[in-house]
Order: sequence, then structure tokens, then C-alpha cells
Amino acid sequence: MSGIGEGVQLGDHCAASMVMNMGVQDHLRVAGRYRAEGWRPTIAFMPMAMKLGEEIRWCDEVLAGPALRRVAYSALNFLLGRNTIAKERERLLRQFSSLPRELAWVEEFDNVVTDAGKKLALDTILAGSAFTATTRMGLKGTGSAAAADTQASHAGWSEVGGANSPTYTGNRQTPSFSAASGSGTVSKATSAAVSFAITNTGTVAGAFININGSATKDDTTGTLFSAGDFSVSRSVINGDTVNVSYTLSS
Repeated sequence: MSGIGEGVQLGDHCAASMVMNMGVQDHLRVAGRYRAEGWRPTIAFMPMAMKLGEEIRWCDEVLAGPALRRVAYSALNFLLGRNTIAKERERLLRQFSSLPRELAWVEEFDNVVTDAGKKLALDTILAGSAFTATTRMGLKGTGSAAAADTQASHAGWSEVGGANSPTYTGNRQTPSFSAASGSGTVSKATSAAVSFAITNTGTVAGAFININGSATKDDTTGTLFSAGDFSVSRSVINGDTVNVSYTLSS
């Protein structure tokens, strides 16, 4: 677990350099890449996708919106009940996800491993203490990531999905990883792409990984481990799906 995408050379990029008894210096180099795919409903199903996206976003606002929005919908919540709205949201989301889609674009890109991410990797791996990580993945807007970025402070860019468009259903996503594999070159990859169901128009410029932070969009807790940008920012619309996968290699 260490620098992603940036070509992490121990010392400069969160690599680890160990001097062996025989005087042989062993260097560990770690690199990772994101892969993102943009899927759009076929033309025949676009009107349905847009309608479903609006209804899902409305449910999200009722269930987890800002306090003022919850007050505005309090009477409706009382009549229908939050459980009823949650069940309706799940039904709409299943219908939304099942619509026929076609591949609109594909991106593969490296990332910046933050200073905070490098320190986290070294402190947890080399300290020899128990460590449990919860990994979250989110989408970022335009603007370049920097090594000094943290989850609480990344002035060059903003997270999208919550307060900033485009919005997507649910929270930041939790990727699942397969066991590391290989000989000589070892890699660890997401076992399946992380899916973001877009519910309004906006621009997605890249993705990021957070360790031990909240799943809530725009939350500033946890460690910003890495962030990366597409070669060009991608315009998305209600009904689109952005699938993101990640591979870390050494």
C-alpha cells in the first residue's frame, strides 16, 4: 500500500529503501493507475433515464439533504415515512441501473500520491501496529491535485457529487480489492469497477481515494491518499454512469 500512480520511489515517493546485510540496497517502487469509463443511456431510453435521475435525486434530498431541506420536507416525511422513501429510492435506482447504455468514453490516468498518503503508508506499514482501513472513492472537479493536498484542504480543486455538480446517487463509493497477485511485478486491483450514477449535468475531471474518512460527500475527515485527473475533463448528464477501477503495482 503506497504511492499510487505517481510512480512512487521510496524516499521521494513513499518508497521504502532497505539496506541489506550484504550491502545490497533494495528499492521498492510502487505505481498505480485509475481507469474510468463513461456510459450513457441509449437515445431511446434517455428520457426515461433523465426522469428516473430526477426522482432519485429528490429522494436523496429528502433522506440526506441539508437541514433546511429536511425541514421543508418534514410534513412529507411524516406522511410517507423515511423507510417508504428509502424503499422507493432503491426501486428507482434498480430501474435506473438496468437501462441499456453505450460506452461514451474511456480514460486511464495516473495520480498524485499526497504527502499525507505517503506518511500514512509508511507509518502504518513500518510501525508494526494494528491498522484497519476503510477506503472510499469519490469524484473530483476541474483543477490539478497537488502533493500537499489533504482531505480538508485542496484549494486547486473541489469534490463533485454533493454540493458541487454533477451530483450522483448515494455516498462516496467503497471499492473492493482482490488479493495482491503476481511474481516479480505484483499488483492489487479493484475486484469490480466502482459505479457512480450521475443525476444532473456537470463536469467530472478525475477521481480520488480517501482512507478512513466518512462516506459522506464533501466530508473533510480521513486521509486523502491520492487524486488523479483525466486527460480532458468529461461533461456528464443526468442518466450517465461513470465506472472507475484502480490498480496498484510494485
